[in-house]
Amino acid sequence: LVPGRHLFQGKPQAAGGGESPTVVVCLGDSITAGKNVEAAQRYPAVLQAQLGAEYEVHNLGLGSATLLKAGTPNVWSRIDEALALEPDVVTIALGTNDTVSDRRENWEHIAQFDASDMAYRSRLAPMLFAHGGPYDHLARVREWSSDREGEA
Repeated sequence: LVPGRHLFQGKPQAAGGGESPTVVVCLGDSITAGKNVEAAQRYPAVLQAQLGAEYEVHNLGLGSATLLKAGTPNVWSRIDEALALEPDVVTIALGTNDTVSDRRENWEHIAQFDASDMAYRSRLAPMLFAHGGPYDHLARVREWSSDREGEA
């Protein structure tokens, strides 16, 4: 989960004078795309239904996608589309296909996974608010866990 710049800077005004909807972009593989699942049951559609009209959820899932730049197909092909939507929140659900060692040979490039991950998050950086660069949700979770342990 990657919060975008509007969350702390305030939303722009919509044409009618109210706030524009919070834009959520879901990037990922076939789990996000919803392979073999009816459109209304795909997780971005369920998320839209649960969040309501104040949110605008976009499904940019790509079947068989990998985070690896060397992988085929890869989610890098969706990044410009995601940025063009100027999202407030981005979900990234990837990893399953990065371990595939069939004709795609993704596993053979697994040593590049961390570098691909950081490069992908850095590419999203223009729309992020935290410290001028990628927001590290896992670091926040680690901080929260450490704080919670200190309370015990």
